[in-house]
Amino acid sequence: MTKLFKSKIFYYFFMIIVGLDVFNSALGLNVKTDFAFNIFIKYFSLLICLAAFISFFIDLKINHGIFKTYIYLKSIIFPTFFLLYMAKEPILYGVHIFPAEKYLMFGFALVLGLVLLLLYNKYKIENQ
Repeated sequence: MTKLFKSKIFYYFFMIIVGLDVFNSALGLNVKTDFAFNIFIKYFSLLICLAAFISFFIDLKINHGIFKTYIYLKSIIFPTFFLLYMAKEPILYGVHIFPAEKYLMFGFALVLGLVLLLLYNKYKIENQ
């Protein structure tokens, strides 16, 4: 297997984050939902997480592309979308239908995604 990152600490940190996200996404499939779009998002999220986790163990030329997809989609775009969606209700209607913990959860996920992006760009090794 080729070396993916300059730092082994970041390699294992990133692997643990992705592994926990795979576990969390798999547990999220058990939650009942009424909308087909929510079911699609859950399976798509699990697919992205599984692809990123498997990329740690299989030597492919597209490993960094899969990691970037995971970081941008799962760690930055999804939390941003849900934060904006949840902020719509109090701004437009003045009704707080989501608990404060949801805002903190997605805010923390967004900050973690941005930190992962910065560290990923710092420690990745590009193939010549």
